[in-house]
Amino acid sequence: MNRHSTMTLATPTFRVGSLGTKPGPSVAERRGRPLRRFIVASLAAAGLLGGLGAAASAADLPPAPVYTKVPIAPAYNWTGCYVGGHAGGGLIESTLVNTINNQGAGGLAGGQLGCNYQAGQLVFGLEGEGAWSSITDRFHDVRDGFILSTARNRWDADLSLRVGFAVDRALVYGKTGAALGNFDFKFDSTNFFSRGQSTLDGLLLGAGLEYGFTPSWTAKLEYNFIAFAGKDVSFSSSDGPSMVTEAAKKQIVKLGLNYRFGN
Repeated sequence: MNRHSTMTLATPTFRVGSLGTKPGPSVAERRGRPLRRFIVASLAAAGLLGGLGAAASAADLPPAPVYTKVPIAPAYNWTGCYVGGHAGGGLIESTLVNTINNQGAGGLAGGQLGCNYQAGQLVFGLEGEGAWSSITDRFHDVRDGFILSTARNRWDADLSLRVGFAVDRALVYGKTGAALGNFDFKFDSTNFFSRGQSTLDGLLLGAGLEYGFTPSWTAKLEYNFIAFAGKDVSFSSSDGPSMVTEAAKKQIVKLGLNYRFGN
């Protein structure tokens, strides 16, 4: 026997799979690929056709309505200064020497100028007016001979304070102030005549309704009562100069139109 033993080296065996190579697809997988591709392509085509159809339908629909908020109109504003005119008629009753009471009627026309200030629904104002008048009273008596007494109101002027309550475009108001009235007085009888002229002062009370039909233009309907206090009036007569006490009361209804500045 040899002292030296023989060493047998084993040769390593290499497998293809041990190098990490992925095995190929199976036969079933290769057969299923065309089917999956067909399904995906069909779904994509269906989605594209659906989108085109929806777009076409949307194009055929009428446009959606546009809703806008209705603006709220601002409340009517009565503050400001104004100028205007008026016309109407009235009744008069005058007293001659506290014994003869004459009554009559007539017309008037004039103008006004004023300013208002509104605080909430309350409206405060100052107004001046002037008017030509044909309001005339007459007393005629033939029982004790011929007697004719007349008093003609020639013009009026007044300055008044106004206080009103506004409901948007409508204004209900009252007024009070001082008034002046110019009068011609005549007294005729069978054997006597007398003439006099004077300006009487008095108190004015009134009420009215005014409506604003535009921001600048308003119309009004107004009633006035004017009491002219008794005053000694100088008369010239067939018997010479004399002094006679005259007084008068008037009731007036008038329509007016005003233009207010700054609106």
